[in-house]
Amino acid sequence: MHARPEHLAGVLSLLVLACGGSGPGSATTKQVPGIDHSFEANLRQLLSRNAQLRKLAFEVFQRNWAAARHHVSALAGRRNKAERVAGAYLMMRLATHQDLPALRRFLVDHHAPVRLAAIAGVQRLRDTASIPMLTRLLASASYVESQHVLEALAVIDPEASEPIIVENSKAEAWSRRRAATQALGHLTTSTSVRRLLELIADPIWLVRMDAARALGRRRVSSACAALRTAARDDSDRVRAAAIQALAEIGEPEDQDLVLRTAMAEGSETVRVAAVESLRGISGDKAVSVLDKIVNSPKEPESIKKAAIQSLGGHAAPRARTLFEKLLASDNAALRKLAETTVVAKKLPWAKVGDAWRYTPAKSPR
Repeated sequence: MHARPEHLAGVLSLLVLACGGSGPGSATTKQVPGIDHSFEANLRQLLSRNAQLRKLAFEVFQRNWAAARHHVSALAGRRNKAERVAGAYLMMRLATHQDLPALRRFLVDHHAPVRLAAIAGVQRLRDTASIPMLTRLLASASYVESQHVLEALAVIDPEASEPIIVENSKAEAWSRRRAATQALGHLTTSTSVRRLLELIADPIWLVRMDAARALGRRRVSSACAALRTAARDDSDRVRAAAIQALAEIGEPEDQDLVLRTAMAEGSETVRVAAVESLRGISGDKAVSVLDKIVNSPKEPESIKKAAIQSLGGHAAPRARTLFEKLLASDNAALRKLAETTVVAKKLPWAKVGDAWRYTPAKSPR
């Protein structure tokens, strides 16, 4: 789990549901200069069950942050946990460096969702002064919180945090090792690579899977031998991660392995991963495999869907031609999968009348 605003926006909505939401109510008390509604009314709207109301309330705070920041920082002292989460969420999204002392107050809250939002906030602002506080949180952190803390440390100060992350990657608790493995993927040192290569042989498959993913994202070519071994792991999730990592690294000798896996792996999970990876493999071989999968009557829908998505995202002109044929196919199931792919993957295709047209973005002059 990564501390991104689009992910942690869910913290607020989930807490609203858990706390029963905020009723429509009437506006009360404090007027904040520059905000049309009272601060308390906007706060209740932010905690509404209605997603549109929450969006509108956030936009009000965003437009008027200079006037609202003092009142938002004061939410750290509220007894109501939903209001404290709202305060931490607003700080996470809107705080500037001058708000850091107030943001750090949310880091010591006893309610985990408040701390998660605050962790994301100090990570966004690269607040080195929060490192000791983040390190202390690790002593009693859950798996989810340790993920956020270790990633934040890796982003804020990779050099200073590496020993902490490596130490946690050797923890007895597998969940802590897993959180540290994910954080190691944010580092770029040889020490972090060596540790990931050790973790790809961890007794717990979740740790091995995350180590493979991290090595792939880092495109560590020296990890290919270990990843080939992982591609034969007992766990299909580890094999899938290893195949995707090899495809991301892109060594020519591993392309055939990815192609063979896309056609002949016994596990559907691994095949889907391999087929999805083909969009990044250039050349006619990958396109031919995708075309064969799409037109085979024996392939399950999950494999066909992955193949159509890869065709839609492949850079080869032939792939674009094949995808256009799918959008106009007489086979309703294939046509629907292709149309769904355009929307889901935001592909540059537009329907003009009854036909689909490729509409690539124009390069700026």
